[in-house]
Amino acid sequence: MQLQRLRVFTIASDAPFLDILVREILQGFPANSPAGDLANLTILVPTRRAARELQLKLLDASPQRALVLPEIRPIGDIDEDALEIGETDAQLPNAISPIGRQFALIAFIDEWLKLNPQLRLAEDISNSPQQILSLALSLGELIDTLETDEVSLDRLQEAYLIDLADHRQTILDLLDLVRKRLPATLHAENLIGAKERRSLLIRLQVRHLRDNPPKGPIIAAGSTGTIPATRELLKAISQLENGAVVLPGLDQTMDEESWSHISPQHPQFALKQLVADLGIGRMEVPVLGPAAGSRAWVASELMRPSDTADKWLTTLSGQRQQIKEGLNQLSLIEGRDKNEEAAIIALIMRRELEQPHGDIALVTPDRDLARRVKAALLRWNIGVDDSAGEPLIRFGAASLLAFLMDVASNDFNAPSLSVLFAHPLSRFGMERTAFQHIARNIDLALFRDTPMGPGLGGLVHAFARVQAERGKSRRHPVIASLSETDWHDMEQCVALIAGVLQPLESSDSRLFGQHLKTLLGVAEAVAGPEFWKGDEAGALQTLIALLEEEAHRFPPCSFNQAATVIRQQLQAEPFRAPREAGTRLSILGLLEARLLRPGTIILGGLNEGKWPRQPDAGPWLNRPMRELFAMPQPERQIGQMAHDFVQAFSAGRVYLTYSRRDGTAPAIASRWILRLATLMRAAGLAPDELPSEPWAQWAAALDHADEVKPVKIPLPCPPVAARPQRLSVTRIERLIRDPYAIYAHVVLGLEPLADVSAKPNHALRGTLFHAAIGDFFSQYPGEMPDNAAGKLIRIGQKHFAPYRDTPEIAGFWWSRFLRIARWLCENEPDLRGGPARILAEVDGLLELQVGPTAFQLSARADRIDIHADGTAHIIDFKSGSVPSSKAVKAGFSPQLTLEAAMLEHGAFKGAAQHITAAFTYVRISGGVPPGEIKAMAGVSMDDARAHLASLQSLLLKYQDLRQAYVPRFGMQREDDESDYDHLSRYREWILSGEVP
Repeated sequence: MQLQRLRVFTIASDAPFLDILVREILQGFPANSPAGDLANLTILVPTRRAARELQLKLLDASPQRALVLPEIRPIGDIDEDALEIGETDAQLPNAISPIGRQFALIAFIDEWLKLNPQLRLAEDISNSPQQILSLALSLGELIDTLETDEVSLDRLQEAYLIDLADHRQTILDLLDLVRKRLPATLHAENLIGAKERRSLLIRLQVRHLRDNPPKGPIIAAGSTGTIPATRELLKAISQLENGAVVLPGLDQTMDEESWSHISPQHPQFALKQLVADLGIGRMEVPVLGPAAGSRAWVASELMRPSDTADKWLTTLSGQRQQIKEGLNQLSLIEGRDKNEEAAIIALIMRRELEQPHGDIALVTPDRDLARRVKAALLRWNIGVDDSAGEPLIRFGAASLLAFLMDVASNDFNAPSLSVLFAHPLSRFGMERTAFQHIARNIDLALFRDTPMGPGLGGLVHAFARVQAERGKSRRHPVIASLSETDWHDMEQCVALIAGVLQPLESSDSRLFGQHLKTLLGVAEAVAGPEFWKGDEAGALQTLIALLEEEAHRFPPCSFNQAATVIRQQLQAEPFRAPREAGTRLSILGLLEARLLRPGTIILGGLNEGKWPRQPDAGPWLNRPMRELFAMPQPERQIGQMAHDFVQAFSAGRVYLTYSRRDGTAPAIASRWILRLATLMRAAGLAPDELPSEPWAQWAAALDHADEVKPVKIPLPCPPVAARPQRLSVTRIERLIRDPYAIYAHVVLGLEPLADVSAKPNHALRGTLFHAAIGDFFSQYPGEMPDNAAGKLIRIGQKHFAPYRDTPEIAGFWWSRFLRIARWLCENEPDLRGGPARILAEVDGLLELQVGPTAFQLSARADRIDIHADGTAHIIDFKSGSVPSSKAVKAGFSPQLTLEAAMLEHGAFKGAAQHITAAFTYVRISGGVPPGEIKAMAGVSMDDARAHLASLQSLLLKYQDLRQAYVPRFGMQREDDESDYDHLSRYREWILSGEVP
C-alpha cells in the first residue's frame, strides 16, 4: 500500500535526466493523463536554468505544433531563493534584502565595537573597514546556514562552557549581541530572514497540498532534499495520488554495507537522508528510463565509502571490461598549469564546434579558470555563455564609480587620477576628445615626475609650481613642446577637475546615503548623461536603488568606509551580457549545471581545494559548537559537490581536466581523480588506456613556430654627421657601458618619460640635495661661516619650500637633509684639508679635435677646491651609489678624471689651469651615517690624462661609419637596467645567447 502512496522514482546518473523526464511526461507521467495534456501539470525543479531547459525540451520533443506548457518553477533547493505559491505569499512578512541585512549586521558590529573598546580584537577591527565588512559577510553566511537548517542559537550560553580560546570567547560575545538584536530589529519592521521565509513558504505549500490536493499532477524532479523544508515538500508530493518525486541518480548498485557507511562527504548522503525520511527503501524506488549502466557503476565504485574501500580488490576482480566500457568516451587531461589547462579546454571547445550539432559546456567551480578559458577562446573570436557573468564593477558606469572611490581613498594621487582620466566616460563637462587631449598633456607635464601633495590642493599647487617653473629648468622635449594655449587649457581643466571632485574630499562622518548621493553626483558630473546609458545601466540602477533603500540601516561612517561597502556590492553583483543567438558554448557553475546534459561536458579545475573545496567551519562556530547546536558539519558541502561531480561524470562525452601547478605553487589533483587512478590500477588498467589525444601538445602547437628566428642584437651605424659632437662627462660613462643609449638619446632624439608615480623619484631628491649644497658653497667659497649648519639649512629650506605640501619630501627627505647638513659642516675641515677657494656648481667646456671633427666635452662640477699651492681637489656629491676606486682608475667611471683633465686645460669658468691632486666622492644619503667621504685612492693625474686620451681614441672610432653603437656593451652588472632596453629588445635577443 505504501508503494502506491509514495510515488518516488529515480533516473540513473548516466541517463539524460531532463530528456527522460520529458519523454515520460509526454507519455502521460505521472498520472497516466493523455499524452500532451500538460496545461494542468506542475513541475518543480532545482534551478531556474533547469526550468528553462525543461521548457525548451518539451517544446522540441512534442509532436504538436502548438503546445500549452505546464507550470515549471524552481523548488527552492540549496542556494535557490525563488518559490512562488500564490495567495499564501501574503500571509508571511517580507524578507529583509541581503543588502539590508548586511547593513544591519555592520551596525551591530559597530555597536559592539563601541561597547568593547578595551578588547584587542575590537581595536584591530575598528581600524579596518574591510575587516568590518568581511565580518558582516561571514556572519551573514552563518545566519543563512542557521535559517536554512532551522537551527536556533538559544543554547548559545552553553557554548561558553566549552574550553575555548580567548578570541573565540570574544567572538561568541559578538554573536550573542547579534542573536538578540537582529530578530528584534526584524520583528519591529515586520520582516524576516530570506532563508527563513523560503522555508516558511515551502511549508505553507506543504500544508496547502495536504489540505487542498491539486487537481492536476505535480512533479518534483531533480531535488536531493538538502533543506529540511524541501524534504517535507517532497514527502507531501510523494503522497499525492497524482504526484511524483523523481530523484537524480539514486545509487541502487551499491552494496548494503557501503550504503550503511555513507558519510556527509559522499554524493549519496543527501539522497540517503531523503529516502529514509520518505520511509522507503532505495531498492524499492522505480527507475524511469534505462537502468544504470557501466558509467554509473564506475561512478558508484569511484565514490565507494572509505570504510569499505578494502572490497575494491574483490569487487573489481574480473570487471576489467565493464570498467573499460564505463570509461569509454571519458578523457583525463593534465595541464602543466592553469594557463595550459585553459588553453586545452578552449581547444576542445573549438574542435567540438566543428561538429554541426550539439552543445558544449565547461562545468567548474573555479572562476579564475573560467575567465582564462574565455580569454583563450578570443583567439578565434568565439563567444561563450557564462552563467556566472562577470562582476558589475568591471563595466562602464560601475567601473567609473570604482575609479572615483579609488581616487578618493588614494588622496587624489597621480596614478589614481591618471586611471580616472583614461576611463571612457570621463569628460568633466567637455567633449571626450577635447578632454582626452588636455588630460594627456596634464599626464605628461604633471603626473610623470612632479611630486604632488595630498588632496586636491596638492594637485592644484603642484600644477601651479610646474607652470611657474616650466621655463626655468630643462624639461622633457614633449613637455617643452607644449604651447601657451596648452598650458592655459590645462590650468582651466585642473581647476575644473578639482571643483568636480571636491565633494569626495570630505572626511566627515556622515550617513551612508549621503556618501552614496555624493558619489553618484560626482560620477554624473564626470560622465554627463552617458553615465546611465551603458548596457549595464539597468543592473546598476537596480543595485543603487537597493543601496538607497537600505541606507538608513548603516551607521554614520567616513567616505572610505562607505566606499568599501559600495565597492564590495559592485564586485558581488553579476552582470550577464545578453546571450547571442546560436551560442553552443557555455560555462556553468555546479548549481547551474544540475540536471543539464550537454553533448560534450568538460569538468575543469579538478584540483583539491577547488573541486571539492576544503571544509571550513568559518570564524564563528567551531566543530564542537556545531555539534552543540545539532548543525551539520562543513563536510556536507563536499557531499553536495561530489553529487554534482557524479552526475556530470556520468554523462556521455566527458573530459576531466586538472593542472599540476596553481601560479607558483604545486597543485594536487582532486581526490576523485586520484580515486579514479586507484580504481583503474585495482582492475589492472593503466591510465593510458583511457581515451586520450595529445591535447597538451596541440595546445602548445598553437603558439609554436616551425622556424624560430631569434631577434639579433641591434647594431645601428648612423651617418657620421648624425653622431654626437658634444657630450658631458657624465654621459661618457654611458658611452663606454651602453653605447646604444647614446645613439637612442642623441642620434634618435628619444628621451624616456618617467612613469606615473605616487611617490617623488630619487632623481629629484638628488637635485634638491645638490642644489642646496651647491648654493651654500657658492655663497661661502672661502672660510666656513659661523653657524654653518644653520645657514645651510636655511638655504635648503628655500629649495624645499615648493614641496612643503608633499609629505614624503617635507617629512622624510627634509629630515635626511637636516642630518646631511649637520654632518657635512662637521666634516668639512677634513674634506677641505686646509685653506682653499671653492668653486661650486661650475661649468666647463673643452674643445677636442677628433680626426677632422671638433668635439666638445662639457661638465658641471659639483665642487672644485683650489689650494694655496695651486693644486686642486675635485669633489662630487652622490645621493646614490658611489663607484669604486678601481672602477674610476680603470676608466669605467671617468667623471672625476675627465673633469681633472678639463681643469688642467683651463676649461672651467673662473678657474685657471690646475693640476688635480685628490679625487673624492661624498655620499650623501641622510641615513646612518648621514654621509661618507670616499677618497679615490690611487687615482692620479696620469689616470686623468690617460682617460682623456682613451676618450679621444674612442671618439675617433665612432668617426668610422662601420662602428656600431652596441647595446649594453660593458654594463657593470648583468641585471642593471637601461632606459632603452625595451627599444633594443634586450629581453629577446639575450635569450638567443648573443652577447655584445
